[in-house]
Amino acid sequence: MLKALKYEFKNTYKFFLILLLGMVFANFMLYPLMTKIANQENPNIVIGLLIGVIALILLGCSIVFIFMIVSSFRKEFYTDQGYFTFSRPLSASTFLGSKLISSLIWTVLYTIAFGIINMVGLRVVIGNAEFAKMMSEILSSFRDMFSNSTIILNIINIIYSILGSIHGLLIMYLSIVISKVLFKKNTLGYIWFLFFIGFSYLTNIINIIIYKNIPYYLTSEGIKYVPYDVVTGSGNLATNLFINSNSALYNTIFSRNIGELIIFPIIIILIFSLTAYLINKKVEI
Repeated sequence: MLKALKYEFKNTYKFFLILLLGMVFANFMLYPLMTKIANQENPNIVIGLLIGVIALILLGCSIVFIFMIVSSFRKEFYTDQGYFTFSRPLSASTFLGSKLISSLIWTVLYTIAFGIINMVGLRVVIGNAEFAKMMSEILSSFRDMFSNSTIILNIINIIYSILGSIHGLLIMYLSIVISKVLFKKNTLGYIWFLFFIGFSYLTNIINIIIYKNIPYYLTSEGIKYVPYDVVTGSGNLATNLFINSNSALYNTIFSRNIGELIIFPIIIILIFSLTAYLINKKVEI
């Protein structure tokens, strides 16, 4: 596994560094401009436009990063690199696990770098005093998240977020592998996106079935019963959202469905196993 991970990082680190340099350059150009405009008499309209530009840049960086993750996996089946990869004594599970772990590590590094770069730029715009005040409020919010009454729930939410990332990556991997199995003569390999949409839709259907049939949620106050119509906002308690923190709907926003917590990891294991099986038995490089 360690050798496979080393191989993965060797193949992707250059693309990642280019993405980081692009982010640094974009922020280096944009944030000083925002500072200059913010010091003018009527900067609101221009700042609004610049915020829109920043949003587009952030979206663009995220799209490029996703492309890096997709390309890293797809080229193993649609380029000559696959011949070298699968000529090594490497099991399908090890190959898939190394791809998954490396993608998660790159995601964490991207998130950290993204936050640091934008924090530095924001400090230039708003000044040291306002930046220190903002950071103090953020740290206070983090402390509240891990207070005695909510620490277990928030740890579960963090774990669930990681599982959500793993689930998304595995659906993408499965879609690419299935498109390779079903369309052997297709040399481009972009049909996988249609499978990805289909599997994502199927995931939503499974979630709805779980919410309807297992309407119990783990909240900071314990396990609570919340009907499906309340979760979807069709019940009367929907009007209490963000108003009454004791409402059932409010608790579902900051909680996890019991059935989902049990079934979701099982689904992830099944998707991983199916993808590894297809790579090992059905894929022809």
